[in-house]
Amino acid sequence: MKKRILICFTGIDGSGKSTLSRTLTERLEKENIEARYLWWFSAENSLIRRTIRLFARNGTPGSIENDKGKLPKSSLIQKLYQYIVLLDYQRQTIFSVWLPLVLGKTIICDRYVHDIALSFTKEFKYPEVKTRKMISTLLKLSPKPDIFFFVDVPVEVAMQRKNDIPSIKDHEELKILYSNFVKDEMIVLDGTKSLDELNDMIWIYVQNHLKTSGENLRE
Repeated sequence: MKKRILICFTGIDGSGKSTLSRTLTERLEKENIEARYLWWFSAENSLIRRTIRLFARNGTPGSIENDKGKLPKSSLIQKLYQYIVLLDYQRQTIFSVWLPLVLGKTIICDRYVHDIALSFTKEFKYPEVKTRKMISTLLKLSPKPDIFFFVDVPVEVAMQRKNDIPSIKDHEELKILYSNFVKDEMIVLDGTKSLDELNDMIWIYVQNHLKTSGENLRE
């Protein structure tokens, strides 16, 4: 059985995570390495989460992104929503990460533990102690990434790339959170570089890991 590999990308919206992780998935497939791309926030579109947010807005229609931060503070709805998100996370971790890894698959995660925790911190104003505790707990319950990339970009660049970011102030706050909670074991990528440069850098790290793991790659 081939050695399983877990590669994760983290960073603020507009940093380039999705583009880089999808490109890596396609490149691995060309090397005959079965790779699966996984976007962590896909569960945001689940019916139960939409229903809870609809009740929180008293039935007023609107997008999920625009609803963030609008759940009543310390309310039962807010707490229920957080538990559901964490349960969704654990379900996804078991069936979309743990199981495929056990079967020898390579998984490319667009966002991971830190993105879940920092999303909560931003939305529900968690204190630093609570954020660190959540990250630590989720890391213990989740597979450890073999390679963990942090794509770092200035807020202004991220805003130019995405037109659905609520405001520069909100994104600056999120940028600070990411900067404060980035771990030493993450590989920091300068997201302002060209896609070709970034893809080549990423591929060097992945190649080295695959070769160490015994994978035969085409030259």
